[in-house]
Amino acid sequence: MSDFANKRPASNIPIGRKLLYSLVVVLGFFGFLELSLRLLDLGRPPIVGQLRFGYETGIPIYDSDGIEKEGDVFVDAPLFEQDAVLFWRPIANSPFTGPRGFRKPEPSDQQTSNAPLTIAVLGDSCSFLGLQPYPEILSKLLMPSDPNSVRVFNASCPGYSIQQGVLQLDKIENLHPDIVIVYFGWNDHWNSLNGCSDRELIKRTQFSRQTQSVLGHYNTYRFASSLIKGQTSKSESDSMPVRVPLSDYEANLRAMAERFKQWNSKAVFITAPSGFVQGQLPVWAEQFFGQFYQMTPQQVADIPRTHQGYNNMTRNVASQLENCTVCDLEKVFEHRRNLFRADCIHLSELGHQQAAALIAESIRQLRPSALEATAH
Repeated sequence: MSDFANKRPASNIPIGRKLLYSLVVVLGFFGFLELSLRLLDLGRPPIVGQLRFGYETGIPIYDSDGIEKEGDVFVDAPLFEQDAVLFWRPIANSPFTGPRGFRKPEPSDQQTSNAPLTIAVLGDSCSFLGLQPYPEILSKLLMPSDPNSVRVFNASCPGYSIQQGVLQLDKIENLHPDIVIVYFGWNDHWNSLNGCSDRELIKRTQFSRQTQSVLGHYNTYRFASSLIKGQTSKSESDSMPVRVPLSDYEANLRAMAERFKQWNSKAVFITAPSGFVQGQLPVWAEQFFGQFYQMTPQQVADIPRTHQGYNNMTRNVASQLENCTVCDLEKVFEHRRNLFRADCIHLSELGHQQAAALIAESIRQLRPSALEATAH
């Protein structure tokens, strides 16, 4: 009798309707959450071009660097946009870029369609910043009587590492460059604020791209992602990797050289010069790099030594490859403080002139026949 009394009548609600009710409750919850986040203005999409590179959105802007002149701040419009492969890229037809998004001046197809020598520049802000960056000066040095006969495409982009440079190769292949100038080495050894190397980040991005395309316009998804990223960055801050470890840097140099060989092109690898001296870093360095790159005082103190390791790798790889040469700006610019801006990284106008002269000499040694044909 007691067993019968404890039994409850079976539910008459079909299983399908139960599932439907559950789905309605779940959708209602997320709908309420999405509406609440929008009303509270949380989980907004990133504002492209409004944050320094490496922070939250990964899209660079300029603060005190100055795109043309040191100290000038350009704030009229964003200079960069998001890119599914490269993470960001310069916006085309901006005050500083041409129709391909390359740094001005950009050769026109009509003007240089029969140019016997085509040069492409891959690099970071060291090749992009300046009133007349060294790529602009090159054609005048190589062919002073007719600079337009040598076309130079400056495909550099501030914030890029060599990992992004490798991804650019597909985009510059159709330029059919005879010479490719490769100038990286600074962003590569800065701490990665994503908690992983650029190579690993690229893999993760490729894996999650479809998810982003489906869910990325929901505030709920973006808000949850920001919380997860925040927790990840805190937990990994003590063991933060650099963007491109030295082994990856070497592999990328070799991968580039192999592609250039397939194109029948040659490369000038640049050792990125530095105004820093081991044991004599400027007083602002520890606070700046600690704040913006989350570097420890010891990491900041070791910047010159770390940077030299990447330049040594550049020299070693270039010396082993037939289609590559090294232009050793680091060695020539050593202890010449007037060749750098105040940050000891970017070139001054005199630095760009000196760099252009040294790179031009390296190009003459690689492709003398093309320049001789132009001269005649």
